Amino acid sequence: MVWSPAYVALVAAIGVLVTALGWALWSYVLKRLPAWQASLSVLGVPAMAVLGSRLQMGEQVDALEMAGIALIAAGLALLSLLGWLAERRMTPAARR
Repeated sequence: MVWSPAYVALVAAIGVLVTALGWALWSYVLKRLPAWQASLSVLGVPAMAVLGSRLQMGEQVDALEMAGIALIAAGLALLSLLGWLAERRMTPAARR
């Protein structure tokens, strides 16, 4: 691969555009959801990366990685449950 000036400019432009789009979407989500709820998607990224590498590249997932994925899933479920319970306890006036 040749790193020509055009190639470097293209990679930089794509990087800037994708980053800007990511931040714009994140801002959009944060305006519409509570921060704890929006952050759940971020916490699942490592597990999705491991599973995605398994599906796309055929990488082997060992027992330690599966245990980590299970812990992440349990943590996300617990945070979801706690957030849901907290919302149920709020008065109708506080929800607005």
